[in-house]
Amino acid sequence: MSTWAPLDEPWVMEWNPETEYWEIQTERRATDAPTKGYEVACVATEECARLFMEARELRAEVERQGETIARLQKDRADLTLALREERARTEQQSARIEQLRAELERARANSEAMQREIDGMRAAFPIDLDG
Repeated sequence: MSTWAPLDEPWVMEWNPETEYWEIQTERRATDAPTKGYEVACVATEECARLFMEARELRAEVERQGETIARLQKDRADLTLALREERARTEQQSARIEQLRAELERARANSEAMQREIDGMRAAFPIDLDG
């Protein structure tokens, strides 16, 4: 009689009134088990059986949490990529804004230079428009 029952295998547990043991039966592939069919693990008390069932439930919970963690990690990776892309766009926009500011400053300087030139011409060649 086997004394093991892997938690990741399908299994059933039944009370055997003849032996007064809880029998935990797991389906095993013929290559994994010493004999074909079912391996049987006998548990002496209901407490042991309850603990075995709790362990299986905990394993299922761990698997669910693992799936949640994997999903959250993917979401994090997606958000990290989106953040990088947004930062790159922001940097491009900032560079464009600086470029436009520089062009505006050059245009102002040119406009001021033209205005000084015009003012100088007006001073040098006064025109009487009323005359």
